[in-house]
Amino acid sequence: AAYQFSTGWDLYTRGQAAEGIALMQQAVQRGLPKQADDAKLRLAGALVTSGRADEARALLDPLAKGGATDGLADLAR
Repeated sequence: AAYQFSTGWDLYTRGQAAEGIALMQQAVQRGLPKQADDAKLRLAGALVTSGRADEARALLDPLAKGGATDGLADLAR
């Protein structure tokens, strides 16, 4: 899943937002054992810049309510 997320991020940063976001979403759904919250924050940023703020809010809501660690809950808010 980590490779899939990285590939999705790479596509997103190269201007292929739809394809990149789809890969990142699949990776997050599959589960990322390391730095899952960080990945969700990056995915949410990609969603917002692509005009999909509602999806980003839904993704970040659990983090903002305290499900995140290391100060990520504050960033999610």
